Amino acid sequence: MFRALEERVEAEISNGSVSDVCFGVGCAEDVLLFSTRASLAMASPVFNTMFFGPSWHAEAVAGGMSKQQLDRSAIAQQGGSCGSQSLGRPSFDLPYPGSGLQQLQRCRDDQHYVAVTDIEPSAVRCTLRYVHHLDPQLSLDNVLHVYRAADKYQIDGLLEACSDFVEQHSDPFDVRQVLHLFDISCRLGLERYSHRFLDILGDLSRVQTKQFLKVEEFMSLHQLSLATLLSSEGLCVEEERLWRALRCWAELRVPPMRRLESQADTPESRPEVRPEQLQVLGELKSSGLAATWQETLRPLKRLIRFPTMTAAFLAEEIAQAGVLTPAEVVEIFAYLATASRRPPRSLSIEPGGVDLEPEPETVVAGTFRTKPRTPQLGWCAAPGQNELLPSEELGLPEGRDLMNTVKSVVVDGRGLSPSPWGSSVVLAGDGNGFHLAFGNTGFSSGRHAWTISWRPMDSLLPGSLRGCRGGAAGIASEMDLGSDRGSASTTIPTAATSAASLAQAMAKFPSLADPAARFLDWPSCIVFGVKRDVVSERRYVAWEEDLSASECIRFSILLDFDNSSITYVADRGERCWTAALTGREGLVYPVIAASGPHYFHIEYGGHV
Repeated sequence: MFRALEERVEAEISNGSVSDVCFGVGCAEDVLLFSTRASLAMASPVFNTMFFGPSWHAEAVAGGMSKQQLDRSAIAQQGGSCGSQSLGRPSFDLPYPGSGLQQLQRCRDDQHYVAVTDIEPSAVRCTLRYVHHLDPQLSLDNVLHVYRAADKYQIDGLLEACSDFVEQHSDPFDVRQVLHLFDISCRLGLERYSHRFLDILGDLSRVQTKQFLKVEEFMSLHQLSLATLLSSEGLCVEEERLWRALRCWAELRVPPMRRLESQADTPESRPEVRPEQLQVLGELKSSGLAATWQETLRPLKRLIRFPTMTAAFLAEEIAQAGVLTPAEVVEIFAYLATASRRPPRSLSIEPGGVDLEPEPETVVAGTFRTKPRTPQLGWCAAPGQNELLPSEELGLPEGRDLMNTVKSVVVDGRGLSPSPWGSSVVLAGDGNGFHLAFGNTGFSSGRHAWTISWRPMDSLLPGSLRGCRGGAAGIASEMDLGSDRGSASTTIPTAATSAASLAQAMAKFPSLADPAARFLDWPSCIVFGVKRDVVSERRYVAWEEDLSASECIRFSILLDFDNSSITYVADRGERCWTAALTGREGLVYPVIAASGPHYFHIEYGGHV
């Protein structure tokens, strides 16, 4: 019954045959939309004051004259100066006299002209639809633009509708969608939503790290949005991977990788990016294009944590890139050369990835932070135990400093490591028992992920894989320390173990007949091996014989404490399964068990 009326109202917004307000929308005011003063005033106190308040004429007239009295030829001679309303200011001279004047001339003499240069035309159209009691036609592409229009004109009902739409239709697990919404909210200056989506991105950077850095939405981020993301304490990405993604982002903005965007990042074509927003970030440029990717990336360099990269990566990649000055490169290398070599602490990770007892952070070259964005995962003999051989246990109470300078300690003829094993380890030994390694970092809340790269040591020797049986990867609890649980005949050494018992235990550890006793998730954990005909086990990951000498099989484990679940990802992300996270007490640590010689590397984040 009302369809014909709705169609007429929609046509009126575009044509303005009986309307008395004409909006010139867009940076060049080249889109004309129409409405009525009465409808606008009833929907918005801003429009009510503009058209019917004591100073309403300041919004719709120039020089104290009504629009009907304006001599358009005189305006043209004066350079196109006329009253308009934009950015909440009463009036200002048209920034584009040629275009704004042309739109004014297209309005009828009985229409009030209002310039709106800071809101997308589609968002203004949605707002006018709402004002005229039509469906605003919200979508994830326009809802934040409409929210900003509703906020500017104080249309409370539309504000609430936009908020409800975002709540109901945004997916916090869709990294592409969240990046897109974050970019829009940053460009529009909507702190409420930029902070919200930034927190979500912090979680996604932990568990979907690979997708996070490679999706098109990351590469399309505005410079302002990217600076906000790099400044966040919640961003949890290894710095070398982040650098590669940033370089790709910068290369897309200069030829020949992409057509020169002569209009794309300037205020003229993106009215929603305010120059004052860009100035907040110091060196960020509000206009103009860089000739090289180095110039594009250089304003962001102070937000990149170069001192957390390895010396090899700095020498091969960063020093050659030309983003840093020679003096900055020297200072970073000097920091790496003189940094303390003490082993990393065992961490308890809380929501947001904040260490409970943060140490004072060093700043290199007065700019570059030295705290890694991600937990520095590594392997050790017991869950979270970094200090495997304390000097007191070896009868050397005064030898702690000396212990930190040696690579190995020999106990009863057996060489042992006095420090954590690092992020890469080879598990091997005689017999058919399983050998275990545990993560040095435990988790108890929030969302976390780590990726393990695995390769049998004999994979390059034809016919020798039969000696590399396989193993498992999952999670363990520190409550397992010293517990029997009916399977292990060996006690894992702890810091409280005497020197004699420590040497005796290490002579046998960590060969176990049944590794299930050490796993919290044994029924669901990843099982890997060299056999390729195991089809009955959904969680089995087989070695691929056609891989090159430098390639490894990778699988990820994702912890979600909020939902009490654990997810396993394998086969390049094509296979995953989820189980309940139960039976835990205290911190949860990564664990691997292997029979036969195998290589393992662990890295924080989901990289499969």
